Amino acid sequence: MDPDRPTRASRFRVAAALAFGALLLAGCVPAGPPPTVKTAPTLQAVSVAPGQLVQPLALTAFQLDFAPGKAVDYYQVGTSCQPLSATPNTSRSVDISGDQAQQLLLGFVADAFEDRGYRIDRSGKAGLTVTATWIAYTTDICKPYTSIGDSQTGHGRVWVQVRWVLAERSTGRVLLARETEGNGKVVSTIEKVSTELLRLALHQAAGNLLADPEVVALITGASVAASQDAAPASLAPGKAPSGPSGLNAAAQASAQAAFDSWLDGNRAVLAAALDVHLAALGRPVPGGVQSILGAAVRDVTNDGYLTLLTYGTAGGSDEGLFQVTLSEGRLKRILLLQ
Repeated sequence: MDPDRPTRASRFRVAAALAFGALLLAGCVPAGPPPTVKTAPTLQAVSVAPGQLVQPLALTAFQLDFAPGKAVDYYQVGTSCQPLSATPNTSRSVDISGDQAQQLLLGFVADAFEDRGYRIDRSGKAGLTVTATWIAYTTDICKPYTSIGDSQTGHGRVWVQVRWVLAERSTGRVLLARETEGNGKVVSTIEKVSTELLRLALHQAAGNLLADPEVVALITGASVAASQDAAPASLAPGKAPSGPSGLNAAAQASAQAAFDSWLDGNRAVLAAALDVHLAALGRPVPGGVQSILGAAVRDVTNDGYLTLLTYGTAGGSDEGLFQVTLSEGRLKRILLLQ
């Protein structure tokens, strides 16, 4: 166990008074029909393999940025769940600036990353920062007891939307920005229902972030085997293939000819995309990528060409193994594999 990682039990003791009802300060308005609690997609998060090197991450203060109508609490009470209130909130009507609220929210985010093998740095030395901004949510919660003051038990659902920004700690330069969603659902009466709903929703939202191949590539400096952008299974970790993988001679020649045909009219496009991608991974090329000097296709998958690219730099040349994905004749994505 990480000695610097707060225990979840201690965090939930801190969270006892921090259910949604304690965080949200707006007055009640007459209740209408229950709001629609969206169902967030569940993407396949990429976990860190044992022994894999990853950049440590520093979490900055949890933020709020609710647009009008994007944050709604719907409460019901009693054993038959009679409507009590529907409360629209704004960033000004919610206060998460206190130490306890920050500890709760950042703890949930840290758990979501660390459960998947990523490192959260608490020493202030990490070169990569992650900022989570809560931008929307909907709750539909029933408090089964008739006492309105009882806010510690209940059941219900929540949907949250979070904006994530990954940046260089030293300069503040934004490297990536993404928005993801998450759900929480509690089907039985439990203590601290609002806190548990939020924990579940943030865990899913962070997991969906870690299903993004570019996010994982930025943190790990390698390619990802996510469901929608899987690296070729024939690629051995840490070892670039010396020749075609999974292709016979005829297929390899055909793939090479097809890629060369595309490259003839898109060298500048590929060079510019390569320059941006390497900078986003924290491996900027001094003076920028000047040109694409050569491309040797090693394999072809549903996700594109596994290609050894040789590129010109201000000081000479360099090379790397990349997955180049095309869509309708245009460059869709480039990922560093080795």
